[in-house]
Amino acid sequence: MTDKEDTSHSQEFLRHEFLSHKILQPIQQTEFFSTYWEKLPCHISRSQETHFSELLSPTDIEELLVTQDLFFPAFQVIESGRTIAVGDFTSDDGRVLPHRAMQHYHDGATLILSEAHKTFATLGNLCRSVNKDFQMGCQANVYLSPAGCQGFDSHYDTHDVFILQVSGNKTFRFYPSDIELPFTNDTYNPELNPKGMVDEQIKLEAGDTLYIPRGVVHDAIAENEQASLHITLGLYPHIVKDVLQEILQTAAESDVDFRRSTLLPDTDTTSLLQQAQQMLENALNEENVTTAISRLHDKTALAGVGAYNKLLMQPDITDTSYIRIKSSSVLNIERIENQIKLRLIGQIMHFTDPLAKAVETLVERGNMQVAQLSELTPDQRIALTKHLLYANVIELG
Repeated sequence: MTDKEDTSHSQEFLRHEFLSHKILQPIQQTEFFSTYWEKLPCHISRSQETHFSELLSPTDIEELLVTQDLFFPAFQVIESGRTIAVGDFTSDDGRVLPHRAMQHYHDGATLILSEAHKTFATLGNLCRSVNKDFQMGCQANVYLSPAGCQGFDSHYDTHDVFILQVSGNKTFRFYPSDIELPFTNDTYNPELNPKGMVDEQIKLEAGDTLYIPRGVVHDAIAENEQASLHITLGLYPHIVKDVLQEILQTAAESDVDFRRSTLLPDTDTTSLLQQAQQMLENALNEENVTTAISRLHDKTALAGVGAYNKLLMQPDITDTSYIRIKSSSVLNIERIENQIKLRLIGQIMHFTDPLAKAVETLVERGNMQVAQLSELTPDQRIALTKHLLYANVIELG
C-alpha cells in the first residue's frame, strides 16, 4: 500500500469512525448514557471553535440555496413572533426563491434545511456514524439564524437531540414542563403547556455540544455578535413499547389465541385479566424476544441512508487482492443457524454457509487477502468479493 493510500484510509477513518465520538468528546459514551440520556440536558463546552467546522459552513448553505432547486417543507423560513407564509418565499409549485428567502433572513428569519444528511456528504457520514455507534436512527437538520434573532418559539421536541454549534453563539433557555419522554405524536401545544419562568440558560459557543432530552421545553436565540449556524441531530431509539409491541406481534403470528376477538358482550373483566396475564407470560419467551429484537434491528438498518460511491468501477480482483471492511457501513451481524444476517446502513444482506462463514471471518478480521477466504472456491471468493464491493461493504487496498 502506498503512502497516498495510507493517507486516504486515515482520512476515511476520521470521516467515519471518529465522527460520533466528536459529539461527546471528552465525555465517554457509557457516562453519557448512564448520567444524561433521557434525564438531563448536557452541555459540553470545549473552547475549540473549529471542532465542527469541517461539517458545514454558512457558505455551504448559501451555495446550496442558489445552485439547487429546494422545496418546502425541506427548506423553511421561520421567525419567532412573526408568521411567514410559505408563498412569501416559494413559487406556486413550492420551489424556494433564493432572493426572497435571503430577504427574510436579513429581516431576522432563521433558514432551516431538514434532512440535511441527504444533501451534505459530511452530515450523511455523521448520521451513519451515530447509527452505528448508538444503534438508533439519526437525522440532521441545519439552522442558520441572523445575529440576535430567534427562530422557533418555546417548544419541546418529541425526539432526543444533539445541538452541534458550528459557528457563532446561541443561548438556549429552558422552562418547566410536566411532560416526560413524550411519544412522537405528542407534539407541543402551547395552550396545554404554557411557558413559565426560565429554569436555566446555556450559552453555546462554536464547537460546543448540547444534548436535550425529548419533552424538555426550550427556545434559543442567536447572540448579537454574529450569525449562528448549528446542526441538530434527531435521535430515534426503539423504546420499551416498541419492543413489547414487536414481541406481541411475533407471538400473534404463531399463536391463534392472540388473534381472537375480545371484549364481547359477556366479557368478564376478571377472567379477561387472568387470560391476558397468562398469554403475556407465554409470549415473553426467549424465542419471541430474540425475533422481536432482530426485527427492530432490521428497521433501524433499513431506515438509515447508506453511502454509495465508486460503484461504476470494475476493478481487477484476484486472490492476491487485499480487501477491507467498511466498518462505517456495518451496523451488526447476526447468526441464525447456518445463515447470517449482515445489517448495513440502508440495507440488509443474507448469506448461507459457506458464504456466511467467509463473511463472518472478514468482518471479524477487518482486512485480509481474498485468498484467505479459505472456506470458498476461487470462483466463489471472487464472486463474493465483487458482491460485497458493489454493496459498499468493503473496499480494496
